[in-house]
Amino acid sequence: MKTFTQFIKLAGIVIWSLISTTYTWGQCVTPVITSIGNNGPVCEGGNLQLSASGTVGGVASSFVRMAGIGANAGNRAFDQVFSSGDRAGSINRISVAAFNAYGTAAALRADYDVLLFTWASSTSLNAPWSLINDYLALGGSVFWEDEQNIGQLAPGVIGSRFEGSYGCGYTYVTPAPFPVLAANGVTGCFDNHHLQVTSWPSWMQVYINGAGGENMGIAGIHPGRGRLIVQGPDQDYHANKFGDATDRNQYQILLNQLDFLTAELTGISWTGPGGFTSNEANPIISGVTLAANGVYTATLTNLTGGGCSVSATTTVSVLPLAVGGTATASPSTVCYNTGTTISLSGQVGSIQWQQSTDNSTWNDIVGETTASLSTGNLTSITYFRAKVTSGICGEALSTVATVSITPQVAAAGAIAGKTLVCPGATETYSIAAVANATNYSWTVPAGANITGGQGTVSITVNWGTSTGGSVGVTPSNSCAPGAASTVAVTINTALILTVAPVNPIGAGAQPNTIYTGYGPQSLTLQATTTGGTAPYSYLWTGGLTASSLVVTGAGIYTVAVTDAIGCQSSVSVTIRVVDVRCGNKNDKVAICHQTNSATHPWEQICVSANAVRAQLANGSLLGQCGSTSGGRVAAEEVAGLSITLLANPIETSKVRARVSGATGQPLTVELIDLRGQLVRQQAWQQADTEQLIEWSLSAQPGGEYLLRAVSNDQQKTAKVIKQN
Repeated sequence: MKTFTQFIKLAGIVIWSLISTTYTWGQCVTPVITSIGNNGPVCEGGNLQLSASGTVGGVASSFVRMAGIGANAGNRAFDQVFSSGDRAGSINRISVAAFNAYGTAAALRADYDVLLFTWASSTSLNAPWSLINDYLALGGSVFWEDEQNIGQLAPGVIGSRFEGSYGCGYTYVTPAPFPVLAANGVTGCFDNHHLQVTSWPSWMQVYINGAGGENMGIAGIHPGRGRLIVQGPDQDYHANKFGDATDRNQYQILLNQLDFLTAELTGISWTGPGGFTSNEANPIISGVTLAANGVYTATLTNLTGGGCSVSATTTVSVLPLAVGGTATASPSTVCYNTGTTISLSGQVGSIQWQQSTDNSTWNDIVGETTASLSTGNLTSITYFRAKVTSGICGEALSTVATVSITPQVAAAGAIAGKTLVCPGATETYSIAAVANATNYSWTVPAGANITGGQGTVSITVNWGTSTGGSVGVTPSNSCAPGAASTVAVTINTALILTVAPVNPIGAGAQPNTIYTGYGPQSLTLQATTTGGTAPYSYLWTGGLTASSLVVTGAGIYTVAVTDAIGCQSSVSVTIRVVDVRCGNKNDKVAICHQTNSATHPWEQICVSANAVRAQLANGSLLGQCGSTSGGRVAAEEVAGLSITLLANPIETSKVRARVSGATGQPLTVELIDLRGQLVRQQAWQQADTEQLIEWSLSAQPGGEYLLRAVSNDQQKTAKVIKQN
């Protein structure tokens, strides 16, 4: 075999093989990988660029496996034809029989990247055109010069051979759709052509310039990425074997076209993690994942020089993108001026904690770079998040952990309520709502019972027998109490109301009695008050507000007194009217005369008004003698009338009583409050043996009431107490 001294350029990377003075097919010069690397570290989702280069016998390593098929019509040896610039071993010549023996496109593609049909015998090729089409579909490339070969393989393509010079009769595809052609010096016409094509398969249309005939050429990329060139120039003619006619070197044109055929093909193959493979020298992996981390191996094989190879590795580092993760506060609500712990999970990268008071403006917390943050004492709502950085792969923010503060309880304000209270009274004490308080604890002195309001801003206290002290309240929430408030309370002295009995006649007459026919026909009742807090105000039955009351008729007269702080007391006075008139003209006075007789001590007499005083001075009584010994006055209360309370104090808001002793007589029952006001009244014209009273007091305030029964000149009273 002859020595080849020039190499074919392939897409800017030269075909390599052994530069030597002699070459024998089958020998293998072990290649050398001169460099290998990657553009890592690469961020997850980015593009990974692998790169490798090498040499064979000192020549840079990028070549394709090419086969020259067929005989040489110019009777030149295969090596001689390529003596104008090729390296030894760059093209493997195989016979037509060997080509036909492949049988399948896959077998051809496994061995060769380019098929050069430039010397084939039209009588020798018998492979179908579909073989070439399938080979192109697998990414193989084809250079075809002789129309007889096309006609032999493809009945749908009819061509004729022409010899001789036609100037620029051959037109290559223009405008050039493949920049690599122009970059390698391929122009639009040639000195000589040997091809005329008049019809072709439809899939070849994309490769054809012109409507057919002599003035045409075929070049393009098959849909399967294989390259196809069909041209007229014959490499045998004008080949610059001896260095002459360099401006017409058709072989150089052939080499330029081979550059087009071999674009993107290399002698380097790659393997890597996840089953990654590539036959590109510098493959790019787009959108890498973390699974792309690891060792990648580049193998440089001397495919046309015997198949020996060499491998080298490069380690790829794919860095994860920053992930902010989830920030969680535990607890998320804390007491005023206490702290909590913020934990971060799911983050990727290094941590820098930040905090904010408005969830808008954030500040780094110096020195806090671990997944757990102790916040320190907090006094208002605070927001925390982590700024997570992952090397060159950016930053991410975690979720925001919000820490709410149960605020400090403010001090209780002044307690509103009386500082001087009535004995046994019920009073209400309150304070204005305290900021941040959810509970209020009240305290009262011994003997003063809490009857309502516990845990709220108000409280009702029944002072009972307490002698005074203080009422206090402490506001609090789930965290701590606030400052308490107290108020000193004094028990008012007992309020005592009296109405002195009135007897203007003197001995022989009954107090609080008006005698019709003798003496004053009106009585003045005078109320007197001691204790409590002056000044006092009075209210009599009927609405009179003076301290005294002039009465002229029988009845029960009640007076209530109220002191300066509202304490009350009441007294009821029964006034009787007794008719003592006698004589035919009712102009005399009835006297129960004392006889001083042991057997008949009393005697009923009727005297003039002038004689009454002397009778009374001697021990006689004014009025009719009674029916019992001792001479009680007939108009006195009859013992038979009675009131029996069925429950007292009242606990069910009902007054229940039984009235008896007024059988067959008119009967009136009344309920009177401490102010002397009539609350309820009921009357019977003829009372039964017993009259049952059951009246509701639900609408009435608590306190004392007077229940009074009146029948003719008889009356009975009973005190009723209604509890709150």
